[in-house]
Amino acid sequence: VEDNDGNKFRIFISSVRLLNIASISSHINAEATYKLIWQGYPVLIIGTTDLNKVFHPFGLSICSNEKTKDFQFIFNSIQIGMQKIKKELLKPTARLADATDAIKSGFKNVFNNEYNQIMCWSHMKTKVENRVCHIDDKDVMKEIIYDIELLHLSNSTVVFKLA
Repeated sequence: VEDNDGNKFRIFISSVRLLNIASISSHINAEATYKLIWQGYPVLIIGTTDLNKVFHPFGLSICSNEKTKDFQFIFNSIQIGMQKIKKELLKPTARLADATDAIKSGFKNVFNNEYNQIMCWSHMKTKVENRVCHIDDKDVMKEIIYDIELLHLSNSTVVFKLA
């Protein structure tokens, strides 16, 4: 594939077994990782997590970019896989990822239904720590981090929004 964004290629790999896992999932995790690199290109991974916080992949993609069209490609590839194994198209109720606009836009372009956006806790905590370290009053800094950690423990959307 070549487009105006300079994208040279996109490939997606999955299996019937992984697609069957996807077919019973209500939330989707998506991420670009540089921990797995092929020829300098990021691996885009899509999957879900269970109640024990174990990650279950649906598939992975190697793209020469990580823009909206690349994430749209992996989300659309899952939908094509659902059709091929004669399953209902996914209608996820939640998306877990970092705050990258490319993931968010690609997700919306394929799954245009309402969903909860969940940010990866470790990504969010790192971003907060990078910001609050500039606060001169260390007691205020610790209080902000403590409050955010308490938010992480909220067990409902209502409680989270009230906090």
